[in-house]
Amino acid sequence: MKKEDLRVRKTKANLYKGILKLLEKKSFEKISITDICKTAMINRSTFYDHYNDKYELLASILDEFKKDYESSFKITHTYKHNKQYLIELAKQLIEFLEQNKIKYKTLLLIQNNKPIIEQNIFEVSYKELIRILKETNQMKQLENITLFYCSGIIKMAMTAINNTHFDKQTFLKEIEQIISTIDTI
Repeated sequence: MKKEDLRVRKTKANLYKGILKLLEKKSFEKISITDICKTAMINRSTFYDHYNDKYELLASILDEFKKDYESSFKITHTYKHNKQYLIELAKQLIEFLEQNKIKYKTLLLIQNNKPIIEQNIFEVSYKELIRILKETNQMKQLENITLFYCSGIIKMAMTAINNTHFDKQTFLKEIEQIISTIDTI
């Protein structure tokens, strides 16, 4: 894979920051390419060197968000019980969402992004959980159970992080209590 030129990376970073800043003030539909270029301090022609339109820019930001989560979410410990992997998922997911809260909440402001973000987070989380369960020979027909609990944890985390009274420790305790009641894994 060819590395991007530093200037290209800086331009894209400025465009990402520019559109995210604009999204705090107005809806995606009302943001123009001119608005994005002014905020990012780049020329329109430079914008079009990288993206066809604002939708392609948005898709790129969503893809980067997924890649950031993918690179941050790795289960490196081997646990005795499968339940601990689900708790680890909750911890790492909530850490990631907390660290990327502004970007996450801004992306959610755009109509129809929630399902995309949720799906991206799910794909990464589920893939990693299945990988580790297979590696540790703990799979034992847990694919559907993992699918079920992974979906629930992600939904709870995404709901919790949007709560103005969010408390990470309380959230993790609730997850642990729910997971401790599971008999099948």
